[in-house]
Amino acid sequence: MASPYFNKNEKLLDYYDYLIDFYPSFDGEGIERKQLFAAFFPDTKYNEQNLRYLLSEMTQLVEGFFIQEQLKKRNHTKVDLLVNAFSAKHLNKQYLQKIEKERSALENEPFRTIHYFKEHYELDVRLSDHKFKERNNTTVDFLELLDRNLDVFYVASKIKNACFVENYKNVLEADYNPSFIEDIISIIEKGGLKIHPLIDMYLTVYKMIIEPSNEEHYTLFFGKLVEYIHVFDLAEKRNFYGHARNYCIRKINTGNIEYTARLFELYRAVLENDIILNNGEIEQWDFHNIALLSIRLKELDFSEEFIATYKDKISLEHRENAFTYVSALLQFTKGKYNKTISLLQNVNFSESYYHLITKSLLMKTYYETDEMIPLFSLIDAFTIYLKRNRKLSQYHKKVHGNLVRYVKKMARIKMGSKISPLKLKEEVSEIRQIADSIWLHEKLDELIEQG
Repeated sequence: MASPYFNKNEKLLDYYDYLIDFYPSFDGEGIERKQLFAAFFPDTKYNEQNLRYLLSEMTQLVEGFFIQEQLKKRNHTKVDLLVNAFSAKHLNKQYLQKIEKERSALENEPFRTIHYFKEHYELDVRLSDHKFKERNNTTVDFLELLDRNLDVFYVASKIKNACFVENYKNVLEADYNPSFIEDIISIIEKGGLKIHPLIDMYLTVYKMIIEPSNEEHYTLFFGKLVEYIHVFDLAEKRNFYGHARNYCIRKINTGNIEYTARLFELYRAVLENDIILNNGEIEQWDFHNIALLSIRLKELDFSEEFIATYKDKISLEHRENAFTYVSALLQFTKGKYNKTISLLQNVNFSESYYHLITKSLLMKTYYETDEMIPLFSLIDAFTIYLKRNRKLSQYHKKVHGNLVRYVKKMARIKMGSKISPLKLKEEVSEIRQIADSIWLHEKLDELIEQG
């Protein structure tokens, strides 16, 4: 604000000094527009446009400050701008020295991320441009390196993106297939591209996602992760563990119960190795899943300690829903159904997923307490919601629809229906896509024992 290099309008510094007294709420006496105008344009008739100009200049100055702060963290961007300046001024010696220095610095970095190959490729492009410009074509080794870095950057990025696309298609309705992905995989498998650990890992992840029934991909994934762990930085490790988490969840949701314990152990490893937090925050779904697994596996002491430790590390936007739901689930597991219902009333249904899991838990609570009138009313409303909500994937509609269908049948048995609980259990065992299958089996076993 005080630097004449950045700020050409001295009035803005006075404006800043005036406004900062109202930080952080920016309300109270003296902050209204007409009061601001009177403070900075005394003896002048109120003109909204003049005040807007001042506000606009202030905004641009603040944005410029944000850019400068971010630039401190973006060494590659600074280098790119600097070599641009060297090139424009024909400072060839400085141009080459800076590029070579940055290439050496990159080589000394401990991790080989996609970002590393992108930066290396861009520096190689700078070097090749200079060599062609100066007609220095005595060797083409630098072009071979450029091509190799481009291959790793592009191919790894394409497969990584394809993994995300396939994962999103499992959650949301999306009719999109990444371009060239099958061609890229074919080239790799035919030996037409040198495999880098990044490409190898993402290719294994991609196959794990699109061929979930082939558990060999999951086994290979973990073997390769151990082999290549030194190659990846924290962000990449979190990314790979995220794909492993999603795979386990899908296996659980399709009836493969043994993956419940595998997923819990995966999460414990992530917690123990400090991989779970990103900039000091835990993703709401990680928080939700860890609490859910520990509760499901009756690790209630772990669950209570985890919830207490990590609840304030969820982003403020999602904190209330995530904390309220897992707290309700914990009370449900303890058999405290009134507390469960009371907590569920505080969940906000702005997100479809919370609508699904909250209604499912409420449905199970009514079943446990033999509240048949509200149970059947909820079943009817839930069925309509699943049919009409176009934002839900077919997967979520199916797994929750199956849960609703069998809870309804079990409730009828409780009310005296002659439906065979043993036959229902056999049916549930054959269905691969059903939510809360562990709970369903437990309740069916109780019905079978009751005769």
